[in-house]
Amino acid sequence: IEMCEEKMSSVVIEKNDLKSHLPKWKRDISNMTLAYEYRRNKLKYMEERNSILIFFLTTVTTTISLTQFNFNETDFPQLSLGIKILFTTLCLLACMISGWQKIRKYSDVISQYSVFLEKLRTLLLYSVKPNQNESVYKYAEKYDLITKDKPHMNMNTYYLSLKESKKTKSRINALERMDSFDDGNSCFSCCRKKKNNENY
Repeated sequence: IEMCEEKMSSVVIEKNDLKSHLPKWKRDISNMTLAYEYRRNKLKYMEERNSILIFFLTTVTTTISLTQFNFNETDFPQLSLGIKILFTTLCLLACMISGWQKIRKYSDVISQYSVFLEKLRTLLLYSVKPNQNESVYKYAEKYDLITKDKPHMNMNTYYLSLKESKKTKSRINALERMDSFDDGNSCFSCCRKKKNNENY
């Protein structure tokens, strides 16, 4: 009986510990969501920018290669040499940028981050019932499973992404507050209305 009572007390302590960890887990998950989402969006921007640059370079090199047939190299030797140097440089740049994209594997990393973000969002939406301790254990199991398989991100990159994401979020909130103030639906207008009602 004493052994059973000791086990029960230890279980109660574990359950209480799990309940106390819930706010920390939620904060960690929201931070991870912000950091990974910011990094994914940045990688998407870099990939799109590089793709546009490659498209522009290949278009220019194709145009240059077509113009070479319109004049004689013996008549314009300097112009011909300049066009060849420009053509070679642009081709090298296009090859280097496309090779860099393949080495960095932007598309693979973006897809990994997207899958991980979906898992984090489902975990945030997972309903935790405070009266049932089983749900707390399920939350803990899901939290462990999802965070163990998270994609690799350098810690410096993680903290910088989190910092920049929070800055962006605060700017957006400030702009929304300014918009609501311009519309006359701000907190100040509500406070003024309350004061006027109290005076009457």
